[in-house]
Amino acid sequence: MVTKPKRAVKRAGDAVALPVASLPVASLFTFLLTSLLWLLVVTPFGASLEIARIQTHNTSTSGRVFEFLLLNTDGPETTLSWTFEPGDSTIITSQSPLSLAPGGSADIFISHVYSSPGTYTPQMVLTSLTGEQTISQQFPLTVDPFVQVIIADLQDSGLEHVLEILILNKKGYDLSNLFWELRVENQTLSSTEPLTVLDNGSAAVILPYVFPRAKTYDLSAAVVNEDFREQASLTLAVECASHELDEDNDGYKSALCGFNDCDDTSKKIYLGAPEICG
Repeated sequence: MVTKPKRAVKRAGDAVALPVASLPVASLFTFLLTSLLWLLVVTPFGASLEIARIQTHNTSTSGRVFEFLLLNTDGPETTLSWTFEPGDSTIITSQSPLSLAPGGSADIFISHVYSSPGTYTPQMVLTSLTGEQTISQQFPLTVDPFVQVIIADLQDSGLEHVLEILILNKKGYDLSNLFWELRVENQTLSSTEPLTVLDNGSAAVILPYVFPRAKTYDLSAAVVNEDFREQASLTLAVECASHELDEDNDGYKSALCGFNDCDDTSKKIYLGAPEICG
């Protein structure tokens, strides 16, 4: 008896393995598209954050404005926060999240005043809020010895104030022949005699001042000698005291306090007062 080799019988449900090259064009396209989509799903893509530029601008011998250029060089839109440490134990943090589009950029400006001269190592830290990336960058900074000027409002009694110009000498040596000036709008007050401030010492100039009316004023003070000029500013909201609102007791509040009595020293003068002839 001759035995013939049996041929494999294909039954319903049997899997048939075909090489990719033998697949029809439509099936090959579907296979490649499915593979690409699978790679996109399982491969993590995060934003690529970068601190592209750091610049430091001097606002005074002790004050600095730090400028940071942030880039999202690759990946999707990202939301991040930042923390800046000037190097003197101060910590400054972002007040709200920052969004960067793909390929987008943002400039951040941070101001800080150092209380002492010295060499510092500021640090900027960026953190993606999705936790994908945290980067930090440090840089050296030298704050030279300086003179610091501060304006303060020591006493407020309505329109009458007591202002102080405080001079702090952190130059490393005694300073002499110093002159000060205070500017309130178009009025300037200045010293007539020079001051001397010892090394690591201070001097305070006390100035009683009556503001002409109730409103917000921008004050500026400066200390100068032949080598430098240091300045400071203060925005001061001045309000009338209760006794200044109606000094003539005619029932109408003074125009100096933002109301309508143009002469608060006379009961006969107020808005709508009868006209007296002769």
